[in-house]
Amino acid sequence: MRLGSRKNPTGSLKNVIISNVIATSHSRISSTIAGLPGFDIENVVLRDIFVSSVGGGTKEDADRKVPESEKEYLENRMFGWSLPASGLFIRHAKNITIDNFQLSLHQPDLLPMIYLDDVKQLKATNIKQDGVYIDSKLVRMVNSESSVVNP
Repeated sequence: MRLGSRKNPTGSLKNVIISNVIATSHSRISSTIAGLPGFDIENVVLRDIFVSSVGGGTKEDADRKVPESEKEYLENRMFGWSLPASGLFIRHAKNITIDNFQLSLHQPDLLPMIYLDDVKQLKATNIKQDGVYIDSKLVRMVNSESSVVNP
């Protein structure tokens, strides 16, 4: 079945606020916001979020190309056991706001904290990894535009 077909239409996710979250991850899969090609996730706000994660991402993980979904929906492990971001992997999305997102890693990590692929209009402020405000070295942008990450 192809995406957006009349028999099985592709849905949408818009206008979501997620705030005041404290999370512990025992997986190397980062937090993910992922739409499908042509079906962007829109108008998402992440605010006041603290994530404790295992870390341990390698150079190979950082350089890994994440394939597009061949399905009409996305599920947790469909891309394997890791993604090329330690904190947030965002793909096929627009108008995303992130404010006060903190990531604590239990092991050294070679991944960017934030990985953007086909993201339009992202604004991120007050982003910390291990207690330090991140800089552009910890953000990777692929096919993304109008994205601003400030301490």
